[in-house]
Amino acid sequence: MEEQPLQDLGSILRQLKVTVSSTTQGMPLSDPEPEACHKCNGWGWVRYNVQVDHPQFGKVVPCPVCQTKERENMDWFKGIQIPDQRYQRAVTLAREMATSPHNWLVLTGPPGVGKTMLAKAILSHWRGKETNPQTTAEMLALWRSGINDPAFEEKFQALCQAGAWVIDDLGSEGNVTPWVLEKLTMFLNWRYRDQLPTVITTNCDENLLAKQLDDRIADRVFDRNTGFVRIVSLDVPSYRTGKQW
Repeated sequence: MEEQPLQDLGSILRQLKVTVSSTTQGMPLSDPEPEACHKCNGWGWVRYNVQVDHPQFGKVVPCPVCQTKERENMDWFKGIQIPDQRYQRAVTLAREMATSPHNWLVLTGPPGVGKTMLAKAILSHWRGKETNPQTTAEMLALWRSGINDPAFEEKFQALCQAGAWVIDDLGSEGNVTPWVLEKLTMFLNWRYRDQLPTVITTNCDENLLAKQLDDRIADRVFDRNTGFVRIVSLDVPSYRTGKQW
């Protein structure tokens, strides 16, 4: 089967004659960097638009536009302490995700064990500069701000298809309305179905996430049977308590 052109967020939105950062309400659906790349919207990766039986299905490649721009040439994982073997696996998988995004990487554990720190290192490597991951609450707030935009659904679908994504602090969204739950479920289901590289951090275990959100979301995030989701539980002391790793 012949490979199809790369499917990327920027081209989808340009075809719709809208941009991520401009809606009728003046609010975006995502939180792009200033002057974000027009091809990948700053994420650094684009996906192949191929059928599910194609060998490139679910694969992403470096954005050809971003790779030509000046990037901070540094090791974003340098300085991350490794208290024991439990954390070593998390760092190893995070490095793999940074350099070769594939499947899902889910980092679980209580607050203060370094989940967001690893997610930040991955995202910074993708974008070629220091970048903080967007929390789920922040992402949903941006989505809610654009619901009156006539092009909302088209923009939302484009975000669902973005080449790679980081979701920080899933399960701590606060008040989850039926609309928010519907969109979050759709977003995660789309990325799971199309096998798009996604990093998720959460303080919840499977039961708590099902209670906080939905059984369908918990079932995908904590998929231990297909090999698609790599789950790492960071059972280490919080660095905020003053205990030394």
